[in-house]
Amino acid sequence: TINPETGLKEYWLLQAAGLALGAYGAWKHGSMTRTAGEGEVSELGSMQGNVRDSITNLADVYSSKKDLLLAEVDNTYRKLGGKYIDAKTNFRRQSSENIGRSDLVASTSTQRQTQTEEDVRDQYRFDVEDIGGSVDKELGTLSSWYEGELAQLDLQQKQTQSRLKTAKRKSNSWYLGKGIQDFMSIT
Repeated sequence: TINPETGLKEYWLLQAAGLALGAYGAWKHGSMTRTAGEGEVSELGSMQGNVRDSITNLADVYSSKKDLLLAEVDNTYRKLGGKYIDAKTNFRRQSSENIGRSDLVASTSTQRQTQTEEDVRDQYRFDVEDIGGSVDKELGTLSSWYEGELAQLDLQQKQTQSRLKTAKRKSNSWYLGKGIQDFMSIT
């Protein structure tokens, strides 16, 4: 065509082809970004569900480990109590055997028995305190483990939520020809 004002020939075909090629490139890039965003949304949604399940399961694991620890402690206390009762029974048996002896032997034996019984009682008290300290330490370690794992999963969940929000924005972003593609997919 000839421009009526300048009288020169205009070659608009190249400009139109360049514009069409640019529009196609923009549409293709937007379409690919949308498709990638939709895939990422799906993947991150699944990951977020897994993290949520892990948090729920972590509480169950913590509870189970705590119950197991307390059961072991209860068993240890029972064994310790049985050992103390056995020692006390032996002392009573020995004291009943000392009843028929002379006063000096009985007196010495009774003093020795009383001292030994106090030693056993002190040892029992020491063992109970030792077990109590160990239990406190183990419960502290278990609680620390739980809190650390929970914090890590919480951080992972927040990161996943942030990435999911970004992926949703990416999958819903506007691009040249989006309306046409949406219209074509409806019909």
